[in-house]
Amino acid sequence: MAISFNVNYEVTLPPLNHIPLLLQLMKDLTLPVEIFLSVKCMAQILEADFSYPTRNKQRVLSLDDPEVFLLALVVVSTKLLHPLDGVSRRPITHDDPRVMQIDWKQWEAVRTKQAEAARGLERGEEYTIKAREAVTMDKKADIYKWLEFFEKTFAQNESSSKSE
Repeated sequence: MAISFNVNYEVTLPPLNHIPLLLQLMKDLTLPVEIFLSVKCMAQILEADFSYPTRNKQRVLSLDDPEVFLLALVVVSTKLLHPLDGVSRRPITHDDPRVMQIDWKQWEAVRTKQAEAARGLERGEEYTIKAREAVTMDKKADIYKWLEFFEKTFAQNESSSKSE
């Protein structure tokens, strides 16, 4: 799409503001801060500018997309600092980020628990929520689902009965 905009309309998309996106990735994946620093260093070494491609090439690669490239840097950095193969690699100094090792089974358990908690209201569960519980809901999506259910069920019935 970026190439199409450039070729057809001479519009160039600005480079990706990668720092907030990287922070969001780190938060979503619950990864340690050392990976953030490693990704920034790798981007500097590779002289990555995170801009969208502008040249019309025969073949567009996935890594031409700056978001995919950023995610690839996160994956490579994670594998370098905290390998998944279970092989113990001794840190060179006390400042080496490999001093802290991630327990990947624990990480997976935490991620699974977070995913279950983030799921929210299932379809059809709206009627089980009481008005008192709706006040304490913390997820916007759940509140909107409940309000939509309430409106469809009660508000429309009241307005149609008044018009009769």
